Amino acid sequence: MTLILRTMKRIVTGLFLTVTAAVCAAGSANAQSVSTEKQVAVSEAADQTSPVSFVTVEQKAVFPGGEAELMKFIAQNLVYPADAADAQIGGKVVVSFVIEKDGSVSNVKVVKSVYPSLDAEAVRVVRKLPRWTPGRNNGAPVRVVYTLPISFKLH
Repeated sequence: MTLILRTMKRIVTGLFLTVTAAVCAAGSANAQSVSTEKQVAVSEAADQTSPVSFVTVEQKAVFPGGEAELMKFIAQNLVYPADAADAQIGGKVVVSFVIEKDGSVSNVKVVKSVYPSLDAEAVRVVRKLPRWTPGRNNGAPVRVVYTLPISFKLH
């Protein structure tokens, strides 16, 4: 029972620190979650299984409510994996995904791994994201690649 309580305390503390960092990061010029996000359009010829060509996106895809709401969504849905908490493992998992023309999220993958369960949790949360306002090129919706770091911290 004591082990369960300690594990729960670690998870809640880690989640609180992640939420605090995400909320603070949203207003900071050095916010890793905000400043390192990247968006590029995926060529029309590319589908979800083919290699992609990248061009500059004219209008970024937007999460409903903006970047602060994105950080809030992640913080509210992120669950620190018990095995990583027990092993005191943390770090920044970088996830890449495509925001489709209809705003849905697809092709979620880890581009910078930390630990298997942390990677899996970051992917799980990104797959839960609601529809975005899609990016646009020449006024038309386009598929957009988005890269997002998700921090896991225990103290």
